[in-house]
Amino acid sequence: MFVLLKIAFSAVVLSLAVYGIYTGNHDVTPFTSLSVALLLLVIELEEREKKKK
Repeated sequence: MFVLLKIAFSAVVLSLAVYGIYTGNHDVTPFTSLSVALLLLVIELEEREKKKK
């Protein structure tokens, strides 16, 4: 489950970052930051689950 979430959030972060850089549109920066935060949350939850086992 966490692998799919990590892949999804990584794709969103990458696509938003490339779009923002390529077009010069900095209006997507908050969404990119939010996506990075969610990706870090998923990584942290995955690590906690590994630690429990």
